Amino acid sequence: MRAWKAALLQDYKPASVNSWLAGLKSFYSWLSETGKLPYNPAQLIKGAKRTGTSKRHARESLTDSEMRRLLALPDESAQGVRDAAILALMAYTALRQVEIHRADLADLQTKSGRLVLMVQGKGRQEKDEYIVILGETESALRDWLSIRGKAEGALFVSLSNRSSGERLSLRAIRALVKEYYSLAGIVGNKTTHSLRHTAITKAISAGVPIQKVKSLARHSSIETTMIYFHELDRLEDPAEQYISY
Repeated sequence: MRAWKAALLQDYKPASVNSWLAGLKSFYSWLSETGKLPYNPAQLIKGAKRTGTSKRHARESLTDSEMRRLLALPDESAQGVRDAAILALMAYTALRQVEIHRADLADLQTKSGRLVLMVQGKGRQEKDEYIVILGETESALRDWLSIRGKAEGALFVSLSNRSSGERLSLRAIRALVKEYYSLAGIVGNKTTHSLRHTAITKAISAGVPIQKVKSLARHSSIETTMIYFHELDRLEDPAEQYISY
């Protein structure tokens, strides 16, 4: 697997390589979870690194009006309540889609009187980080829990006839976000990751210190967090506005 990763990096960008690695890891994860392999051999394969802070994020943030339209779309059906909780978590806590996929009911805990979700972040082997769930996000999540019930297992499950009760797949998460984008009239280079990108950007715009933003984003390096600060500063306080003749 490491040799395959090294070969890919000769011809493709790290982002593309990481997408293929994610698929491979999911496959081996399924093999180990279903007992077809005694362990997951892909678990220790690290993703390809993007070095430096000069790189830019290809995905766009959502505007405030787009986010309001998006969050207001889910209906009161069981699926709508589930989707509302997923969208709120991604929009307000910057959860990655893979973190939504991995989340279990047992990961919900209380720390210092606040509801938190233990998270296995990108490139990590254990659920040793957490996000704080507040306000509307907590309400949306508890609405879903009242429907989901207390059975152990995945926090977010499929409600379709074919896979009812099974862990919601990454493909299904991407599909539901894409569908809500379409219903909300959201266009442009906006993906599932754009919700996370927007949450981090909004925190910076509100004046949150970089260390707290790093904790929100769960970046392994503060240099990654700095990319967001650089991009936002470039747009909100551009040098061009100080040039006059």
